[in-house]
Amino acid sequence: MPCYLVRMHDYLREIDLNPPPAMGGPINNPLDPRAMHYFGFLSEGQEIVLVQPFTGGPPRIFISWQYANNPLPPPAAPQPPPPVDAIADFSGGPPGVRYETHHERAHAIIWLDPNAPTPTGPMTVRVRAWATK
Repeated sequence: MPCYLVRMHDYLREIDLNPPPAMGGPINNPLDPRAMHYFGFLSEGQEIVLVQPFTGGPPRIFISWQYANNPLPPPAAPQPPPPVDAIADFSGGPPGVRYETHHERAHAIIWLDPNAPTPTGPMTVRVRAWATK
């Protein structure tokens, strides 16, 4: 009987984008280290969704797949934020984004819209990534 080697990589994590002030407060800056989620492998697909329930107004969650770094040491130049690649909000149904094929990324940067009102309670987001290579 033939034996096939199948590698499966999975990443699943739930994070609160609005922790209490004692734990650092809301994650509303893409340069905040808590916003970066590194999977450790190139994912073929990713899913980033808001876990219900939440309190407060409808959230806007920004997502970027581009690193936010600066090649020059400070204070030579301020570190620029990464561009927003996707927005998860209620404009198209429950907030979330999903990519199932050809999304070879090893990380995601996720943060709350800093211009929107701060939620009044936890804002839990589920981050999932997978690969079979």
